[in-house]
Amino acid sequence: MRGNKYGIIDLNNKIVVPFIYNYINWAQYPDYWMVSKYGQNSERSVGLINAANAKLVVPVEFDELKVVGPISFIIATKNGRYGCIDNNNRIAVPII
Repeated sequence: MRGNKYGIIDLNNKIVVPFIYNYINWAQYPDYWMVSKYGQNSERSVGLINAANAKLVVPVEFDELKVVGPISFIIATKNGRYGCIDNNNRIAVPII
């Protein structure tokens, strides 16, 4: 944690995930980190980072993400609507 933001450093003290998030936690499967940010209206948005390469695979734009199975699909909530995406942010079931 730097200031009031979270990021991730490796064992060599190299920043692998920038310190821009309000929260970072393991997703339900340990290959991914759930990250969140708060917007101007104090509304929280969440996304997913691949732990193996520290790349953002699901952008921080959803109200809620729930990993189903071994990261095959992710139930996504946005503006009170539900859908399903995969771990490459491709829509499997439209968010309607």
